Amino acid sequence: MNNLTFNIMSGNSQGLTNDALILSEALTEIYGESTYIRNFSGSASKLKNATLLMRLLVDRYLLRNRQITFHLEEIYQEVAPFSDENIFIPNQEWLRSGTLQAITPNIHIWCKTRYAVERLSHLTNNIHYVGFCSRDMYDGAIEKKPNSFIHIAGKSEQKGTQAILNIWQKNPQWPTVTILSRNPAHKAYQSANIDIIDKFVAEDELKRLMNSHQIHLCPSESEGFGHNIVEALSTGALLMVTDAPPMNELVPKNANYFIKVKSKSERYLSELFYVDEEDFSDKVKELSLSLAADQQRTSGNKLHFEQLKKEFIADIESQLELLK
Repeated sequence: MNNLTFNIMSGNSQGLTNDALILSEALTEIYGESTYIRNFSGSASKLKNATLLMRLLVDRYLLRNRQITFHLEEIYQEVAPFSDENIFIPNQEWLRSGTLQAITPNIHIWCKTRYAVERLSHLTNNIHYVGFCSRDMYDGAIEKKPNSFIHIAGKSEQKGTQAILNIWQKNPQWPTVTILSRNPAHKAYQSANIDIIDKFVAEDELKRLMNSHQIHLCPSESEGFGHNIVEALSTGALLMVTDAPPMNELVPKNANYFIKVKSKSERYLSELFYVDEEDFSDKVKELSLSLAADQQRTSGNKLHFEQLKKEFIADIESQLELLK
């Protein structure tokens, strides 16, 4: 595509910042290093974003460059009218009424998961599955400690952290679980076999923690995509995942452990799934940690991550070709 500019609109959360980076890298891989990508970020100053908007207007009306704008999680109406094509990449669990009202037949909805397509297909016929990917967090120089558990929640309240705290407290004989959570309420659960890290963790330390732990616990209630799950795949870890969408569509069925759902509720256009703590506890006890099984599973998970990335880039390229 000649004379083309990509605009990426994102909010100020770390998850959306990562989404913008991953999308930007995919576009660069498809169209080359010379691809012009303009990033509007909610974490940037108003002056910076206003300057970017002025450049967009010059780019379109004076230079006559075609504008394709990606809207992450929300539709940014201050930019949409000046774009030739608007592509909305939603997170269904945060799809608020104001954003719903901004969806028109001309807006392309690209979904990260098949579950999102299922939940949002009633909104428009202009909806497509493209998948997504996450950062590759693998570091082969870091050795995994056998029978070690980690759970990464960050600031999210929908990662199923409470279930982990509950069952680990009931089983003080279990190995220590490392929990990255910045929720102050979780700090009260710290005990001999629960190690809670409640401060921001730098990238290098996060990568070390992710690669040094053999089992990643991901009992999420909902996910817009599931970066914590897919990043865990990239490290070649074993995963314990909620057996509900979109969480269970991201990982190989024969290489991981799936936790049954006991109940569910609704949030915006997503379901929230709450794991069965008894089944969760049983799954931890059933873990087979033989070296042969570990090597087989971790190899499959790493390959699955690479396949997700490959398919995501291919789907983006084919969808953009249709917009020519």
